[in-house]
Amino acid sequence: MRSLSVVIGLVMLIVPGLLVAARWSLMAPAIMLEGKLAFSAKDRSVEIVRGKIDDRAIWIVLSALAVPFQVYALSVLYYRLVDPQRPAIDPQVRTWPSVWAGP
Repeated sequence: MRSLSVVIGLVMLIVPGLLVAARWSLMAPAIMLEGKLAFSAKDRSVEIVRGKIDDRAIWIVLSALAVPFQVYALSVLYYRLVDPQRPAIDPQVRTWPSVWAGP
């Protein structure tokens, strides 16, 4: 059930946020270089990005989802190569209380 909630939250919050951020990414250059006001700069940014973001939106979302796993894998590989005797996860982690158990 929690995984379903995470997927729903991802679809409803993260994906639209990424799309809005990409569409509005050129507002500052439009204000500074073209001398536009805020709302016209937003419209200009959407106009510039419109045809280019739709083709790459899926790739952007998949990359954003994959990066944390790639970073974790590279970190584990690094520590395995630098100090092979040290475990990747500290053994004391097993004694930590669960955050899901409550107080």
